[in-house]
Amino acid sequence: MDNRNAKYSGLALFFTFLGGAVAGAITGILLTNKSGEETRWELDYAKKKQQDLIKKAKEVRAALDDVIERGKTFVTTSTPVSKTEKRYIG
Repeated sequence: MDNRNAKYSGLALFFTFLGGAVAGAITGILLTNKSGEETRWELDYAKKKQQDLIKKAKEVRAALDDVIERGKTFVTTSTPVSKTEKRYIG
């Protein structure tokens, strides 16, 4: 497929992207209001909190799986009161 109607070449788009990335990095460095040490501390703190949340999410998932299995067992072992009613006797 011929691409004669394209306004910008791939090389021009690449350099535009690269220039934007460099400009963004420089702007971020110049406009930051915290020292590197403070930023590293906050990143470490955030990483620890993320790990805590992942651990708690796994615990909740395990508890939920247990409840689901107990519910399935209850439904399969319970007998209905009658065929027309949906109530179960435990």
